[in-house]
Amino acid sequence: MHNLFFLCTVPVIVLFTKADMLDAQMMEHLVNAGMNVEDAAMKAPEESVARFEKNFAQQLYKKKYPPKGHVYFRGVTHSFIFSLQINCI
Repeated sequence: MHNLFFLCTVPVIVLFTKADMLDAQMMEHLVNAGMNVEDAAMKAPEESVARFEKNFAQQLYKKKYPPKGHVYFRGVTHSFIFSLQINCI
């Protein structure tokens, strides 16, 4: 019996949903550190991605089978259906 894992190549793609929640946490952090609300709102998305990549994404890409890429979703209020094509050898 063949092991399906060795017969097919499946790209790993990581979807980070609710990235806007990280933005809200970062905005609160920036305001608590003394930044005004308007500036914190502008800076938070960039800073939350940087912090996430430093604390989590680097570890993810060091795994034995790292993802081919990752995507951040913000403000998603409805369901999405994703399909991946499996290319078998």
